[in-house]
Amino acid sequence: IVVYGLNVNLYLYSAAKMLSGISLVLLLSLSTLDARVTFEHAQVMDSVDLRGTNKARLGCISGCKVYSPTRNEKIVIVDNLGMEPDLNLLMIAEMPFGDSLILPPSQLGYSLQNKGVPDPSFVLYTVEEESENYFTPVAYVDASSNVTLVNGGGFRMITVMSQSGSIHFSDFKGDFVDALPSVYATGFDSIATASPVYTARSASLALASAFSVYSPIATISYKRNSDKSVIVSGVATQSSMGQDSSAVYVSPGYVGFGDSLYSLVPSITSIGAMVVVSRAEGLSVAVNGNYAISYQSDSLDLMVNMDIMTLTGKNSISKTYSDTKFDIALAWWKKEGSEDGFAIQVDIATDPRLLPDHVTTTTNAKADTSSSTVPIAPTTPVNADVTTSVGVNQQLSLTTFAVISMFRLL
Repeated sequence: IVVYGLNVNLYLYSAAKMLSGISLVLLLSLSTLDARVTFEHAQVMDSVDLRGTNKARLGCISGCKVYSPTRNEKIVIVDNLGMEPDLNLLMIAEMPFGDSLILPPSQLGYSLQNKGVPDPSFVLYTVEEESENYFTPVAYVDASSNVTLVNGGGFRMITVMSQSGSIHFSDFKGDFVDALPSVYATGFDSIATASPVYTARSASLALASAFSVYSPIATISYKRNSDKSVIVSGVATQSSMGQDSSAVYVSPGYVGFGDSLYSLVPSITSIGAMVVVSRAEGLSVAVNGNYAISYQSDSLDLMVNMDIMTLTGKNSISKTYSDTKFDIALAWWKKEGSEDGFAIQVDIATDPRLLPDHVTTTTNAKADTSSSTVPIAPTTPVNADVTTSVGVNQQLSLTTFAVISMFRLL
């Protein structure tokens, strides 16, 4: 088994990324994304909602639970009837794991009020009693924390909130027989309607997988009650591809359904990854995910050996490959004003039975020709445009991919 590092063919790809001006910036900023993200019985509010104003309507007329990792006593909750309860975000952030602030019904609802410096950074999650999974616990992390969440209380899921705008998952452990975990970029109320950003393929692949969701909130669903654990933190670290593991690439602010985006996210202007992996006995690779990319110049470029894909529009992707050697690369650059959204999972396994049961394409890395891939038709394509290019020389694949990526920058 051999896993290679960078080779000569990757230099052009690296140069293309340098032309973007930045490969991966992990400085927290407030971008020009949407304000609050509203679900059927819940909402996520963040910094944009108090930008340029000192008050934002919270709602919760029928009452709700309120969660926040923000340690700011100057952001308070007020009753729209004129009463001002002694409630602030610092109080909520300091509550023990599993506890929450419960607001009683109010005829006119509630509002957030900022009594401190203008334009504060914060995130707030409110959930009505009618919500699904109402008693799910919520954990808080930040850029300096590293928390092991042990599912010893019989919960099927745990929601995580991060003041840093990023949540990193690693070290999935436990009894995953017939119930592999999934991660969603939403709160616990919406996992039935949102698409997951990550679905574990096996216990062994889950243990070797680590990735970040660039979102202030995410939920891990274990699907059933049993002893499991996962390590979470607020550090924004890009996922890396490797043998017998899963890599996850998520655009900043991705929610998983609809057109809304979170705004309290790291300022990431590009995402790129590459790997060359080889095994004489054979390997299998699966690529699955969803994307909504409005402009072709903002496309997500993927390459698996000679299958070079340019993803634009609104669609999903699901492909599986088998070979003895793989060149895999991914590149995305954010353009000013764009509102891209995507979540792509790349699984590399020595046992093909661990991967999703889709059409398999075999590409011979040593031959002069390769067969074209067979895409899986999506169930509900909307203005989708998936371009597949098939070359004639495997050694040119990374160079070709680099050239395509460079043209995206022009």
